Amino acid sequence: MLVFVLASFALALSRAPFGQDQSYHAFADSRSALGIPNFGDVASNLIFVIAGLAGLWVCFIKHPGKLRNSWIVMFAGIASVGVASAYYHWNPNDQTLVWDRATLTIGFMGLFVAILGEYIDARLVVQGHVMLKPSGAGRTLPVLSPAPEATSSLSSRIPVTLSGIHLNGLLYAAGAITLERETRMYGALITAGTVATGSSAPMLEVWYNPDFGKGFFRGLPVVYRAPGTWQVKY
Repeated sequence: MLVFVLASFALALSRAPFGQDQSYHAFADSRSALGIPNFGDVASNLIFVIAGLAGLWVCFIKHPGKLRNSWIVMFAGIASVGVASAYYHWNPNDQTLVWDRATLTIGFMGLFVAILGEYIDARLVVQGHVMLKPSGAGRTLPVLSPAPEATSSLSSRIPVTLSGIHLNGLLYAAGAITLERETRMYGALITAGTVATGSSAPMLEVWYNPDFGKGFFRGLPVVYRAPGTWQVKY
């Protein structure tokens, strides 16, 4: 990952800079009010400031778990977007646009870290080793149990609610999987290496999704469960 980041950075530096299209700054509504140019665009950013400050208040008063810092960054970014975007729309040019986009980046990164730290719904293929270290409590998923061995009827599958799921999907690792915190997943797990635990000996719990055995997902291998099993613990 570090090599990829450094290579991307080097590629960006090797290219000649290109300018922002100046028509980007020509707003459809440029009316002024109360001495403020582009009043509608400037004033509409107040909602971002309110939403960001409300989110920060919740973070500091309610303490929303281990991912609190990520949510603080996100809501601080949202509040900053309101200020920076108002600044840009008040005086639209390339220099003020930088502040508008920089604060958007901060908010998005806080959101991505918070979401990925608590729950992932994805098909992940990793050409290397994987460390599982979820920070949140996971989510509750309504699922259907696998059909009995003698039948494939949908009516024979029982509705079940699984709690504390961190990963909903498929995880394929070409290397080993290391557990740093207790992890629960619904889907399928494939690894060419081993599943090892860290010093605190956390557990990996996998609830098999029978749809992976029916070839429903294009580009992914068909995954079959061991006969007579649904849940596997490592």
